[in-house]
Amino acid sequence: MGDVVDEIGAIWPLGIPVTHTWRELGCLLWVIQRWKVKAVVEVGVDQGGLAAVLLAHRDMRNYLGVENDMRKVHGSVSPHVIDADAMAPDTVERIGAWIKPYSPALIYCDDGNKPREVALYGTIVRSGDIIGAHDLGIEINEADLPQGIGWVRVTGPWLAGTRQAFFRRI
Repeated sequence: MGDVVDEIGAIWPLGIPVTHTWRELGCLLWVIQRWKVKAVVEVGVDQGGLAAVLLAHRDMRNYLGVENDMRKVHGSVSPHVIDADAMAPDTVERIGAWIKPYSPALIYCDDGNKPREVALYGTIVRSGDIIGAHDLGIEINEADLPQGIGWVRVTGPWLAGTRQAFFRRI
């Protein structure tokens, strides 16, 4: 058995499984704290473990999840999750409208087609907002991440050893 800090699925901080390692959870919270994120959209909620952690954060009052299989979402977080196809244009438009009053916002892509999620949701990320992706090197590759002018990659010690990437729109 390896170090539980880096073991996937080994954490249930609020009684609902989180499909991240402790280090990845810490990284996400560091990004929220460092850039004073006012709202988080989680694309792909699964059971809702990450949602539960974010909703418990004293400064995180604005959370919205997107999930197309609500049967697996824990009841304690389901009121904060919309039952929708994350790839549908009307869902992307709805998320764009939802984040409008909050700046900066973080859109965290962790559903079944991360390259497409990053491309779609990258179109609604405004200056100062952040887009993130989980499972880097597994379900999404460097070539799928935001490129070129207008994007700055988030770097820092918390990212070491994670399968995450974050980019700020400038």
